[in-house]
Amino acid sequence: MVNSKTAERIFGIATSLPPHELSLSDAINLPKAQQLCWDAMECQDRNEVVRLAIEATKLTALCADAFNLLADSICYHDADRLILLRWATRVGELCCRERIAENTGHLHGFIDARPYMRARTQLAWTLRELGCYEEAVAHYEELLRVEANDHIALGMLMTSYLELRRFADAKRLFDAHREQGGTHLHYSEVIWCWLSGLREPEFVAALQEALHSNAFVPALLSDPEMRYERSPFGVTVGGPDEAAEYLAVSYRLWDANPKLKRKVITLARRLMPKVKAEQEARTREFRLRAGLPDDTKQ
Repeated sequence: MVNSKTAERIFGIATSLPPHELSLSDAINLPKAQQLCWDAMECQDRNEVVRLAIEATKLTALCADAFNLLADSICYHDADRLILLRWATRVGELCCRERIAENTGHLHGFIDARPYMRARTQLAWTLRELGCYEEAVAHYEELLRVEANDHIALGMLMTSYLELRRFADAKRLFDAHREQGGTHLHYSEVIWCWLSGLREPEFVAALQEALHSNAFVPALLSDPEMRYERSPFGVTVGGPDEAAEYLAVSYRLWDANPKLKRKVITLARRLMPKVKAEQEARTREFRLRAGLPDDTKQ
């Protein structure tokens, strides 16, 4: 797909020392290179994606998204992906460091910062796949620092803290983001209760809250091959596709704790009638407050 001379040039750039400042040429060409990358992201032809990304690198070596795309398109080994993604993260940060300094905590709203965030997110994931958990955690912590509502970083950080048995850090994260709720948070708290040795009532309460978030996780733990429909509009909150997405991230924790897995599967079956009754009661209350007819009796 990529000839050896082009590959040598791409990896030669990625293994060099990044500059400390943008040159005038880079500043002028960066928007043009980014436009090529946006075109590539909308393209279905992989060869065309690679061609556009390579053209972007010819305009400037500081286009993070060009190296993000190439890491996904031309690398067959994670070690090669790391080289390109480390470069993308460095130059992405360089190109938006003023934006980061001025808007730490809510960075995702700025389009020019997204290539950097994409690069760091992909880099952290690749490090996890290689077993470099501590280094991946540092990247997820930084992502959450610059964007407090980065749900990917938040979920990955919860899982990573539990994998590394950093229970105090995990608890701090749960408490800080409890209002957001969500499947990842609630099931991470179930695992935390188990690993921390909390009493049975606390564990049961945590699982019950998790079932309110998503009741399909225990079913998929019991039968990973369970068939389900995927929404064409993205992940369904509370749906089986969301449960599968959560387990794709956290499966190592569940596999490492088979007793926990069996307990959750068994206990969920007993708790589900109560959970369904509570959900119906909440729905009735909501409809009553909204002045709508109660259709839960139908």
